[in-house]
Amino acid sequence: MELDLITDIHKYCDNWSDRCIYSTRCELFIETIYKNERKKAVFNPEGFFNVLRDLFVQAYDSFEIYRTDSSDMEELSELYGAESNNWLEKNELSLKDNNKNTDITDALDVIRYYQYFISLKVKKSFESDIDEKLIQLKLAEVAASRSISAWYIIFKETGSGDIGKIIGILKSILILLDESNPELKSFYRPYFD
Repeated sequence: MELDLITDIHKYCDNWSDRCIYSTRCELFIETIYKNERKKAVFNPEGFFNVLRDLFVQAYDSFEIYRTDSSDMEELSELYGAESNNWLEKNELSLKDNNKNTDITDALDVIRYYQYFISLKVKKSFESDIDEKLIQLKLAEVAASRSISAWYIIFKETGSGDIGKIIGILKSILILLDESNPELKSFYRPYFD
């Protein structure tokens, strides 16, 4: 049986294969599944997130080597990561315990997934060529937009005023992305946009 794979589609995605409609047509996803099958890897959620956290820390540290100055967009994306983490540490557990609404659970998953993703993509864009830069910034834009939607769902449930500040940071990131990269408006990710 031959698979109908889409060449290089993984370059345009946010790597959230569990939610991607194209994962079964992605060479990278299929290759990863195949490797895991061969290793007979057992999925351990705690171990997976520890590995993911370590990868993000490594990636973050490596960006500092290439770039020492910062921009408002970088600072805002780092501020977003910190502010969202502070809010989640204070409120996430009680929100999950007191609410069985799947929209809330899904929104929290989206927020957690993209929490540091935006900052990483913004930083990676500064060390990339123009085509790769646009891909990285488009992914940051998508992540910020999805995060805003998720935060609105949480805001409707909690009415927490702190969320307004967090959404404001995300909107500021989107504005800076648009202002500093006008070509981003006409950039489309194949299959995704």
